Amino acid sequence: MDDDARPVSPEIETLEENTVESSLRPRQLHEYIGQTPVKDNLAILLAAANQREEAADHVLLYGPPGLGKTTLANIVARELEIPLDLEWVDVRAKRLRDGSDYFTINPKGQVPTLKLPDGQYLTDLRPKSGLLGPAASLERYRVLEWLNFVSSELHKGFTPLFRATTPAEYRLIARQNCATV
Repeated sequence: MDDDARPVSPEIETLEENTVESSLRPRQLHEYIGQTPVKDNLAILLAAANQREEAADHVLLYGPPGLGKTTLANIVARELEIPLDLEWVDVRAKRLRDGSDYFTINPKGQVPTLKLPDGQYLTDLRPKSGLLGPAASLERYRVLEWLNFVSSELHKGFTPLFRATTPAEYRLIARQNCATV
């Protein structure tokens, strides 16, 4: 094979590659290799949530690409017995497996998308959790109000702290601004 024709991209390009790659991923926490402290914490969280028959507390998985965040998110959903269907997306062409336009599901086109039937939230799948409150209740609207505030107002103040190109001087200002909110 000519070296110029040899594929070298680590990105999954085709549906066939995605199918093979997905079959190799662990599906349960005990199958996941490495990151022992993360696994131990998740095991406690998942066992407690399942024992209480409630939604798990907030889980935030962050870090650079390749650490297993997507795999762990899928494992968490499976361990909590939350129905989960993963859909292959061609992120370059913005097309789903069936050829439909990804932008019809996610207008941003760049971030993972969670689509639940009839506008449900994950907390609706575990109503005993009490995390969001019943549909059409004031309690639910107050939680949504705060979530919107955090995502639209507070989040923008933290963005410079995570952008590699932010000058050190401005990072200091951003830290001070976040501390006064």
